[in-house]
Amino acid sequence: MWNGKSVSVILMTYAERDSIRSTIEGFTATGVVDEVLVVNNNAEPGTSEEVSRTTAREVFEPR
Repeated sequence: MWNGKSVSVILMTYAERDSIRSTIEGFTATGVVDEVLVVNNNAEPGTSEEVSRTTAREVFEPR
């Protein structure tokens, strides 16, 4: 929360398996981000597993 407002971060992912977890954790570590939403656009294998190890919510963009 920042200035009494909820803060959400939306991340689009495609080829981010190796960096998505640290990116999510970086945003949540700020203390002002209330929600991280990851939009999976046919991401490489292993990406969803990395996201599931965080507090982020993942949704899948239809092809």
